[in-house]
Amino acid sequence: MRIKIIILWIICIFSLSGCVPVRYTLKPGISTTIIDAQTKTPIENAIIKIYKNTESDKWIEIASEESDNKGQCLIKSKGKWGLHCLMMDSIVHKYAITIEKENYKKYTKEVYGTIATGPAIYKLEKIKLEKN
Repeated sequence: MRIKIIILWIICIFSLSGCVPVRYTLKPGISTTIIDAQTKTPIENAIIKIYKNTESDKWIEIASEESDNKGQCLIKSKGKWGLHCLMMDSIVHKYAITIEKENYKKYTKEVYGTIATGPAIYKLEKIKLEKN
């Protein structure tokens, strides 16, 4: 019983200070399906990459995966638990998602996210690649 009271006090102290537990997103993930723009058939072995924009305005690759035979791709996110103080500004990160497949035009999409408020996985609609 004493342990429960101590834990309750710790939670109250952190809550009153404006700090709350959150799951920080260290690396976002992607969930999508890639199809041919004209035939609407799935595109297998398309290469999906996630890049993060650094403070020096350079893009670094943080994840890569290939689509399966149904055109589906899932890149899992990576996160960790920590305390986030509500009085602090959240740091916004810029990411680029690229999809490449031979004989198709390259697809690029920029997305923004914060490490504290996610999203952990970007669920993109079906991505239609056009042939060269």
